[in-house]
Amino acid sequence: MNRHCRAIILPFIVILASCGNGERVPTCDWYVNAAMGNNNNAGTPGAPFKTITYALTRTKSGEVVCAAPGTYNAVSGETFPIVVPANVALRSLEGRAGTAVEGGGTYSLAFGTVKLGFYASDQSTIDGFTIKVPSADVVGIDVGIATESGAAEIKNNAFVGIAMGHVGGAAIATGGSAAPLIADNTMTGCHDGIGSFGASAPVIRRNIMTLNEDQAVDAQENAVPDLGTPADPGRNTIKDNGSRGLFNETADSIIQAAGNTWNVNCTTDASGHYTTQLIKGAYDNATACPGELSNFRIENEGASIQL
Repeated sequence: MNRHCRAIILPFIVILASCGNGERVPTCDWYVNAAMGNNNNAGTPGAPFKTITYALTRTKSGEVVCAAPGTYNAVSGETFPIVVPANVALRSLEGRAGTAVEGGGTYSLAFGTVKLGFYASDQSTIDGFTIKVPSADVVGIDVGIATESGAAEIKNNAFVGIAMGHVGGAAIATGGSAAPLIADNTMTGCHDGIGSFGASAPVIRRNIMTLNEDQAVDAQENAVPDLGTPADPGRNTIKDNGSRGLFNETADSIIQAAGNTWNVNCTTDASGHYTTQLIKGAYDNATACPGELSNFRIENEGASIQL
């Protein structure tokens, strides 16, 4: 009898593991629940920790922390910025729609001191959160997630209103030699979507960057953001940002930006894609298109932008 049960039940379990939305449920080493957890618990599904901050102190390389739906902020006990250690993954159990992290703390980056929500270490992952950095200090610079070394993964997150109305700030800031994957995020109503500094080289794929106050992507110093190549199109949607879609103000970087969707204007085709071209030297399509709104423009002060 037992042998027959195993023969029937085990295949059924395998089928269940592949059902649903086509994605595997994350394997979790530690569990967090802001509403029902306690940091004196064991960090198991039935006895989760209360804070992400504490759970991350318990991790070893290669482990995964999973957060239940809810709001994680200073009131619930979080300490900001939340630093995700190297080779550790932080994931929400049910996605960004129901799992919010709201807060920021003072942190020194190479380009200056900011109020920061998360710091992503080398090979770390931040996956599936709505991220806000509430701040009334409009003179300060707020950043949702920053990384300055290694290859973190920042994916499936929603960044909302970060540094809107401030002198500077961004949903995501990359610096140093960081080369993170930034994929499948939305960045809405922030100051900038992505700010890249130092010699960082973020790979930017399938993000939606819209209604940000200044630009969707700003590259400074020697940064080389990769927004898509002919072999690996960016598939980012970049529209309705306040000043520019892409601003290359680097020393001499050649920025790849193929295969994205931009606002339709006089330099795009009917589908909203910029026609394939190499932009060299100073370029601003607002000056080339009299009467067009400047918030759709690409502006280049670096070596070139390859569309």
